[in-house]
Order: sequence, then C-alpha cells, then structure tokens
Amino acid sequence: MNDPYRFGGPVTAVCPGCNAVVVLPAEPLFEDTPPAICSTCETEVPDYRRPSFTMPDTLGAPTAEPTLPVEEPRPENQRVTRGGLFRSLTGLVADRGLSAIEQARERSGF
Repeated sequence: MNDPYRFGGPVTAVCPGCNAVVVLPAEPLFEDTPPAICSTCETEVPDYRRPSFTMPDTLGAPTAEPTLPVEEPRPENQRVTRGGLFRSLTGLVADRGLSAIEQARERSGF
C-alpha cells in the first residue's frame, strides 16, 4: 500500500563547487558506477551512499541570510488619529504664525 506521506523523489546532493542541487545516480551503486558530475561547474559531487564517502572536515562557512528591505506602509494604509492630526496642524500653524510675525516686523521697521 502506498504511504501518502512518503516522498519518493530522486536522491540529491549539493555540489561543493557551486552549491547547485545535483541528482545522484539511481541505486544500486556498483564499483564501476560513474560519480555524479555537476552540470553547472563540472565538479565531481560526493555521493554519501558510497562506502568510500567521508564527511569533509570543514563545512562551508555559514552565510548571513539576506535581509529583505523593509517597506514603509503606504499612505492610504496608515492609521491616522486625531491626536496625530492636531500635532501636525500645530506645527503648520506655528510656522505660519512665525512667518506672519516676521512680515509684520518688516513692515513696521523693527
């Protein structure tokens, strides 16, 4: 009976030269079975199913995960409160008041 939770895909390994995923030859493996060759960089890919396989002493250095740019919320999706509107309006009113005072000073000669 088939198990619906068992994946029956091909056996794969990662190429040590270019980090591409390589499909390994089908089993059974014999001594004369050729090694898997990466089609991208033409490097021999070690097959962990062979008895001659040894785990490399040094694994590749961990790479930092790429950081995704943080998107600012669009203006139509921003939440606006009355307090925030009043704070922005007081800044505008203060700027206009200062400019009116400066214009009055220029007119009066102070």
